[in-house]
Amino acid sequence: MHQTASSRQSRIPEQQGIGQTLPPIPVGIDTLNTPPLPSGAMPVGTRLQIGKYVVIIHNFIAEGGFAHVYLARIEGKSGYVVLKRVAVPDQERLKMVEKEIEFMRRLGDHKNIVRYYESRIDVLPIGGFEALILMEYCPGGGVIDLMNRRLQQRLTEPEILKIFSDVTEALAYMHYCNPPVLHRDLKVENILILNQDHYKLCDFGSATLSKGHYIPNTLQDVQKLEDDIQRHTTLQYRAPEMIDVYQKKPINEKADIWAMGVLLYKLCYYTTPFEEEGQLAILNAKYTMPTAPIFSEGLVRLIMSMLQEDQNRRPNVYQVMKSVCHLRGIECPIRDIYSEPYMSPPPPQPKSYYENLFEKVPQPQQELPNITPMRRGRPTKTNNNDTFDPFDPAHVNKSPTLQTQEPTPPITHTFQNSFSSPLTTSNNEDKKQKEQQMKQEQEKKQEEERKKKQEEERKKKQQEEERKRQEEKKREEEKKRQEEKKRQEEEKKEKQSEDDKEESSVKINRNVSSSIEARFTALKNATKQKKPMPPPKPARFRSNPVVVDDNFEHKFPSLEELDKHLPTV
Repeated sequence: MHQTASSRQSRIPEQQGIGQTLPPIPVGIDTLNTPPLPSGAMPVGTRLQIGKYVVIIHNFIAEGGFAHVYLARIEGKSGYVVLKRVAVPDQERLKMVEKEIEFMRRLGDHKNIVRYYESRIDVLPIGGFEALILMEYCPGGGVIDLMNRRLQQRLTEPEILKIFSDVTEALAYMHYCNPPVLHRDLKVENILILNQDHYKLCDFGSATLSKGHYIPNTLQDVQKLEDDIQRHTTLQYRAPEMIDVYQKKPINEKADIWAMGVLLYKLCYYTTPFEEEGQLAILNAKYTMPTAPIFSEGLVRLIMSMLQEDQNRRPNVYQVMKSVCHLRGIECPIRDIYSEPYMSPPPPQPKSYYENLFEKVPQPQQELPNITPMRRGRPTKTNNNDTFDPFDPAHVNKSPTLQTQEPTPPITHTFQNSFSSPLTTSNNEDKKQKEQQMKQEQEKKQEEERKKKQEEERKKKQQEEERKRQEEKKREEEKKRQEEKKRQEEEKKEKQSEDDKEESSVKINRNVSSSIEARFTALKNATKQKKPMPPPKPARFRSNPVVVDDNFEHKFPSLEELDKHLPTV
């Protein structure tokens, strides 16, 4: 048991950097101008026990949503770690945090995924929970910070390919799981820099298991899926099948591939392809390619291959990885587990052929309106006294030493085959207009179909509600009828009872009357038959003599006799 603990202890290296020694103060942390701590933040020097590690708070980094992020140290080690402290208000949110921790634990051993060390969940006395997640510290910060620092000297193609290669390898590790794991929030803001040539994927709060070709059938399941997509994905990186879930297309690994196309586009051009057009443009894969900076045709074709409306025409993660390695001139580090054949890019064309396909770099847009907590928007311009920026279209014509050509009109791309080159339209304006009309008609038709489906669903819902109301009305009427019938029966019974009482009373009265009459009749008859007794005679006419007792006094004893019988004293 002790040996196992020792082996796990080695998960946190003495120094977080690979082949380097960390400075005393981590890169990007300004301890001299530290802003005041937000409410509820842990002060510097706070000690926490998380699993088998004693964690010491070194500095507060950031906050967002329900989370605080700290730079910390492990007691007995010289390297740095990141502590994420999450306030969990209810059981539903707790399940999401536990799910995120489980995905980090499962995937954190890959070299291009931020490592997970330990976690702890406590019940708060005031209600809710608190989650403490200990993870790897990447001293280079985020790729989005690197892009903001290099607005004038933008990322070169080798740097872009290296960043994208590391992220693709991390995504392949997820898609190769059984069942595959979807990240669902792939974007530049979720790529961290371990060192100058090592990049890592982070934030697995939106990760979920792939359901393959599953399609929700009921309206309730479709609405549940739509709500889940709204809460766990970023609008500018959503695939067309996520924009309109009522088309009933499966949400699987190909949605991550679409997001990888948007991510690569932003690494190249510092903006997303659908920054202005919105959801309808995403739904129809309608976007334009800037004219500057210029990248190799292979890199441009790779972006186009991933940003296809039909998810079945997008490459899988192995095909993307192989294309990136081909552009870098290295061997592909992963094996092919897919049965579908690899579609190689078409042969290269003259450079002038592709130069007509691009338009000017658009002006930097505002931050995305629905950025998730602790996420930065797209790079913004910083104030600089130098008025010349070769990558700023607003300053291109201001340079006295740089001559530019008139920008070619923007061309909208649609894709028919995977890894296929777009058709040029410079020599066929009529065809271009027809294609645009067809696209507009198709968009209009799709919009009408979507509205029609929504209207049908609404009518079905109304019919169901009306049916329920009718049934309820029938039940109430039936109930009233039963109550009325019962009341009538009770009244009838009461009336019958009263009638019975009256009849019984009459019968009794009749019997009494007849009995009295019978008695009078009998008495009358008896009187007629019996002769009356004569009245008694007066005393003087009586024949019996009156007895006179002359010896009345002698019947009583004398006083002398009575004295004899008295007791002597």
